[in-house]
Amino acid sequence: MNIDQPTKTNTAFTVRFWGVRGQVPTPGRETYRFGGNTPCLEINAGDQRFIFDGGTGLRMLGNALLAQMPIEAHLFFTHANWDRIQGFPFFVPAFIPINHFHIYGTKTPEGRTFEDSLSKQMHGPNFPVPIQVMGAKLEFHSLKAGDEFIFESARIKSALVHNQHQALGFRISYGNQTIVCATDSDIQDAENRSSLEKLAQNADLLILNTPVSHPNHQDIQQWQPLLDFSRAIAVKHLLISTHDPNCDDPELETLEASLKEHSDYLEFAKEGKVIALSD
Repeated sequence: MNIDQPTKTNTAFTVRFWGVRGQVPTPGRETYRFGGNTPCLEINAGDQRFIFDGGTGLRMLGNALLAQMPIEAHLFFTHANWDRIQGFPFFVPAFIPINHFHIYGTKTPEGRTFEDSLSKQMHGPNFPVPIQVMGAKLEFHSLKAGDEFIFESARIKSALVHNQHQALGFRISYGNQTIVCATDSDIQDAENRSSLEKLAQNADLLILNTPVSHPNHQDIQQWQPLLDFSRAIAVKHLLISTHDPNCDDPELETLEASLKEHSDYLEFAKEGKVIALSD
């Protein structure tokens, strides 16, 4: 695995982080090195573009895509918590008719569709512009745990990784490489752990949420179950994302350095970071 700028060929398999903060955005001088936008991840597999979650990082991605229009992309949402959807109303390419977005999300336990979840946050008085004003072609696809999708040479499989939050994880395979995105998982629960084990086994890159909340962040023993888990499933590279909003850059840097003493294949995700996978 090479951690560098992605190659400009149609066989590239790259991931870019547009938002790595959990719960709420945290702009400011104390967080600029890791970033303060809520979750959004872009994966390019050849000519296919996949976006995972639509936190405030989606606004930044959307602004970058304006120079590449027309755009066709697939947006997968782990769940409908607000930090995963709050950037969607500010996703400028969705307002431009020449673009086309496939949107995948689960129903709520009460049966509300994901389209409804996105739409309702844009109702007044929350937001001045309803989703119907978005001029791009928006195709909504119902998603449930265990679904699998094939896009030319790329394959995406979903699994439930946090039962309480009804959050999904995704395994993205392209060529001989695999990325697993499970940024709201719960390995303390036996059922969730088993599901994530199957999804992430032998992954080249596993992207997980921060398992320890502030102020217990710096207690390395609290992280041990995660380190043991990643070793047990033979993950090659582990990135921790959705950082606690109460942790500033110095805290995260200190914690990352301490954890690297126990796991040389672990690092913390940073906004703007690009990883290119290669055989």
